[in-house]
Amino acid sequence: MEQILTYKEFAQMDSSEKADFLDMLVEVQIYKRYSIAKIKLLLNTIIIEENNNYLRRQALANFAELTLIRYFQPDALIAILLDDLDESDEVFIQVLRLKFLFTFYNGNTAIIQKIEQLTKHTDAEVAGEAYFRKGLLSFLKITTESETEYIGKLQECIIAFGFASNIGENRIDAQYYLSISDLLMAIPLGNASMIHQLLGSALSHLWNLKLFSSNTSTFSIEANIAIVTSSQ
Repeated sequence: MEQILTYKEFAQMDSSEKADFLDMLVEVQIYKRYSIAKIKLLLNTIIIEENNNYLRRQALANFAELTLIRYFQPDALIAILLDDLDESDEVFIQVLRLKFLFTFYNGNTAIIQKIEQLTKHTDAEVAGEAYFRKGLLSFLKITTESETEYIGKLQECIIAFGFASNIGENRIDAQYYLSISDLLMAIPLGNASMIHQLLGSALSHLWNLKLFSSNTSTFSIEANIAIVTSSQ
């Protein structure tokens, strides 16, 4: 069995060794050689202290994956996402941050506040991602129990997905959800021609979304929501 690394030992490795270690950490279950507390501390320290942003992203993705398989409790990851990352961190870290804030949303109002804060980020890609995640959270809260709440949530979706589509480049995901939100808003009006037109637009965006997702290593949660929505 290989020696269990401390962060001090990790920091002395060259970049390629660090990357290989983080690549294999979950894939070949190296994490099981550590106590939960020690592997959590190692990853947390890499996320905060490491100068190489690629390695920080790897560590953050590993932390999220171990949370997803319930090896870690979600509160630990949420604390990192809310408190340990800075708004000046690079764009790709901010985008990961927003994806994981959405994925592990548990009703915590601080998550909503952080996503809202990041909609005002100076980088268009970060702001666009924040609006997209804001829209998704509203989308998942759509209810048919009250017409007022139904319309209100859809209006929130349309505004958020609209901003995400306009701010970011190639936001096929935001365009799809915008078209679905428009469709859901039109259905109660009973205008068959409008509904048919919006349905065609939504299906076109869904096709593009599926093509885009098939070129990625994992099918995203938001893309899965899209597929389920289209089958209703």
